[in-house]
Amino acid sequence: MNWFTAIIAIGGSLVGIWAFMRYIVFMEIRVDNNTFRTLYEIVDTCPKFIVEEEFFTESRHPVIYRAFLKFKGVPTFYLSHGERLLQAGFQGKDLTTTITCLRWSYGELKRFLEDELKKIQLNLFGVPVLVATPWYTDKIGSIKIADKPIIDELLWKDIEEEVSKVADGSLMKTGAILYGKPGNGKTSFIKYLSVKYNLPIVIITFVPEFTNMDIMFLFSQIPEKCIVLLEDFDNYFDKRKCIIGESNHGGNNMGIKFTFDSILNCMDGVYNNYEQVAFFMTANDIEKIDDALKQRPSRFKYVRNFDNPSCSIRKRFLGDWEGEVEDMNLDQLIRMGEFKELGFSIEQCKEKLDIKPFNEIKKICENNPYI
Repeated sequence: MNWFTAIIAIGGSLVGIWAFMRYIVFMEIRVDNNTFRTLYEIVDTCPKFIVEEEFFTESRHPVIYRAFLKFKGVPTFYLSHGERLLQAGFQGKDLTTTITCLRWSYGELKRFLEDELKKIQLNLFGVPVLVATPWYTDKIGSIKIADKPIIDELLWKDIEEEVSKVADGSLMKTGAILYGKPGNGKTSFIKYLSVKYNLPIVIITFVPEFTNMDIMFLFSQIPEKCIVLLEDFDNYFDKRKCIIGESNHGGNNMGIKFTFDSILNCMDGVYNNYEQVAFFMTANDIEKIDDALKQRPSRFKYVRNFDNPSCSIRKRFLGDWEGEVEDMNLDQLIRMGEFKELGFSIEQCKEKLDIKPFNEIKKICENNPYI
């Protein structure tokens, strides 16, 4: 009986010690996946003791990672990243990240996560690129270098001035629709603005499974001080009709569950104040963009055609060949200029760019009703 009492007493003491350490001495913080990815990317800059790590040959972030980390000026903390199975919902699995630290070091650690971590990320890897979902924004990459646009300044200088005001806080929101043939610098211009003004890019995409409620949550996840990119919007909508999953001849649209009006309401700030946010929409065919977007300055103040390079731009790259390349986009023009510098003739350059076969294939496709 004395032994049983002793075991109960020891067990109770151990439970008490565990509870004291778990809830009084230490505290646990759950952080989002973006924070984990940034911590993992900069982990080589600090002393660490790795407890568990996933090995993989390709370049990606691990699903499993547990380690004690010590960054400069921050008390040591324990980082645990793993996955859990979901019983229901859009996704089968969810990634979870927790940080365990001494309770009295929480304030210092939180300041590090909110301020210093973002600065370290910018200095080492550049501006983060994220994709927005109804549940969270997920980091997919970073941009550190982006060249100044080659296209005529009259096309984009006033847009840049507006974005600079958004970045410094003198303007809360602006927007621009950039349209035109592929390869003429629409996305490159947005990357340039992002890097120059340290504005993260948040990409918005749409899938048939989204409901109007999901769209609301998606836009509500948009953070402060960023660029929101709705890329190739004409692949999602033709005017107000959602065309996700449709074939060129009007096939099944895969049961779309959300409406165009829900996007308009979200963009007007019903579910988000949009503090220091610049909206950008890109499209190849401006005719597919509804008037509620392209003729509403409160949503998109600027609507600009990024067409094939002007005569002056073509002459800048190709000199006396300028008149022979009127139908080239900017990407082709730059590449052709590189070939010219290597000493190739204009016919050889066009052959290398495969321009004639491309035009011939395009004509075949336009004349064939089954393509």
